Amino acid sequence: MRRLAFIPFVAALAASAQTSPHAAWQNVQSVTVSGSGLHRLDLPPATLSAAQAGLEDLRLSDAQGIDQPFVIEWPLPASTRQPQVENFRVTLQPQRTILDMDTGTTKPIRALLLECAARDFVKAVSIEASNDRSQWQPLITDGMIFRQSDGAGHMTFTFANPQSWAHLRVTIRDDSSPAIAFTGARIEWQEPRTAPVPLDVSVSGREEAKGETQLRLDLRHSNLFLAELSLRVSDALFSRHVSVQTGPRTIASAQLHRLAVNGKQTEELTIPVFTQVPANEITLVIINNDSPPLKIEGINATRDPVSLAFHASAPGSWSLFTGNPAAKAPTYDVATLANDLRSASSIPATITLLEPNPTFNKAATQPETGLSGATLDLTGWSYRKAVTLSGHGVSQIELDLDVLAHARDELGDLRLVQGGRQVPFLLQPTDRTTTLPVTIKAEPDSKRPSVSRWRLSVSQRHLPVRRLTLQSPTPVFERSMRVIESRRDHYGNESLVSLASASWSHVPDRQPELPLTCYHRWQGDSVILETDNGDNSPIELSTAKADLDVVALVFKTTTPEPVHLYYGNPRATTPRYDLRLVEKDLTTVSPLIGKLGDEQVLSSHPVFCDTPKEATSPWLWVALSVVVIGLIAVMAKLLPKAETPS
Repeated sequence: MRRLAFIPFVAALAASAQTSPHAAWQNVQSVTVSGSGLHRLDLPPATLSAAQAGLEDLRLSDAQGIDQPFVIEWPLPASTRQPQVENFRVTLQPQRTILDMDTGTTKPIRALLLECAARDFVKAVSIEASNDRSQWQPLITDGMIFRQSDGAGHMTFTFANPQSWAHLRVTIRDDSSPAIAFTGARIEWQEPRTAPVPLDVSVSGREEAKGETQLRLDLRHSNLFLAELSLRVSDALFSRHVSVQTGPRTIASAQLHRLAVNGKQTEELTIPVFTQVPANEITLVIINNDSPPLKIEGINATRDPVSLAFHASAPGSWSLFTGNPAAKAPTYDVATLANDLRSASSIPATITLLEPNPTFNKAATQPETGLSGATLDLTGWSYRKAVTLSGHGVSQIELDLDVLAHARDELGDLRLVQGGRQVPFLLQPTDRTTTLPVTIKAEPDSKRPSVSRWRLSVSQRHLPVRRLTLQSPTPVFERSMRVIESRRDHYGNESLVSLASASWSHVPDRQPELPLTCYHRWQGDSVILETDNGDNSPIELSTAKADLDVVALVFKTTTPEPVHLYYGNPRATTPRYDLRLVEKDLTTVSPLIGKLGDEQVLSSHPVFCDTPKEATSPWLWVALSVVVIGLIAVMAKLLPKAETPS
């Protein structure tokens, strides 16, 4: 009886999960509202990492489960103003240069930037400030400015306590080197912004390459607004260019230094970033050139907080939902009050750790496309593969080498078929590549002894090789490399087609590999690589590899019927599906990963080359001969007959 009584409870729980308005959200956090009025909640890094980058999927519901409006308070940009100072005056004194200037602003000044065109100098500096020119307050007493021949240097002074000053006076000591010419100065103030908070980062890896150090930093969470990075370095003297990268993109760079001369020291070890980082890892690249790597003892970081402002009419326990990649940003009328709410007083709200949403239902995340394809006559297709799916809904399959080799150049003959009808799909490029080994065989040309030639071969014909990467053990050389392929036109005439070309050079301390981008699909399974050595000895080629871009198909199924992928029809036209109208809905959902089976040959292999079969058919030559004979006969009749002599 207890088991029977438990069944309706389970059924009711399942029904409530399916009907929950937040069934498509994977995560939930409890928010404690302590009273009535405006509340403000600082979103934890785990919440930012679980949500969409733009926080479009945030939903805040009250104690009754009703969604309530809110305002997202994004970090204000680190905007600065750097105007020229007014009335810039230079006075030369014995062993001193005095720079006197009016700031021309009442803003709190945070930095002074001196401008000059001189190179290779190091000078001691002191800075004073005044509002009446009678009482001067020292700001910098033991500062230094310098510049190296490569452009690196330090000409900026940041003040610990920004204030409003009407006049600034800079004294440069010239007792150890000749005076230099200053052309002007800029002052800098920063607009008010939310104070950054500490961020715990760790070094997850370090690599020493030629002339540079790469540090991988683990941020532990993604979508964070990284404010600044500061290096803890024990080296006493250095100047290095440092950049911050996320993937292939550089998001920040700075010139860091530490210099000590005559008992005075200046340093700059902070990298301003002020950028949202989409990943949970960044790379710090330090250019060492010929200097030894820095002794880095640690790294400090700060982030700009993101807040949520909302109004509560009574205390209670609210819920914050995240983790719906298909959700669209809600439209609330309170969004127009964002600027006013930022400066308004509020009650702080507290939030618990991220937890799985108990009402989450994966079926609720599937977009409703309501689309089905037309029927398809399959007599023109030469190949097919079975598609193995792990369930119903949005799925993704990656095209393998068989499909890429036997499909048309633009993949316009691909068709997904289920139950005799087409399954609409999206052709989705990815950021991944497939690497194939390349066989290298030397093929010298006896007529051109100064030219080195190699035949580069892959495992299959007609592959869309995107990139060839070459390596050579020859230590010193400079060559122009060319990749060509022999092809036939529609008349059977053979010609050479250039697929790629680039210059390649090696020096003893730098021997890079050569990437060659191929702009045309290979027609066969091999190409020719050649270079003219001129009066130099031939170079050697050690290894080569071919890279192909990975392409995927994204689609949605609703029935368990078998799905097949058809390809290999040179006469098929590129399909046009209405599915592209809801592309964003499909591509924001985490798809089920499908697999392709073995290739099945349905008919004779189609011809994917520039030469049609008719161009080499013997009947074509017979027809051409008949036409030529007929034309000769007609011309013979049209020619005037020779007159017989009387």
